[in-house]
Amino acid sequence: MFNLSGTYALFEKVNLRLGVDNLFNRAPPLEEVNNGLIGSATLLPGGSFSNQYDLIGRRFYAGVSMKF
Repeated sequence: MFNLSGTYALFEKVNLRLGVDNLFNRAPPLEEVNNGLIGSATLLPGGSFSNQYDLIGRRFYAGVSMKF
């Protein structure tokens, strides 16, 4: 997974931030899990390790910070 983000100072007290998560829109890898059963099981994305990867796909975001 590759994320890209950046910040730009628009004015002295105003910053703009932009970013893209999962820039190339790649699916997360499959995981091999040994859960105590004979052999191992292959889990699809969203299985017991879904907290390791973002399963939504590509996501864009933007924000502004201002100092008073």
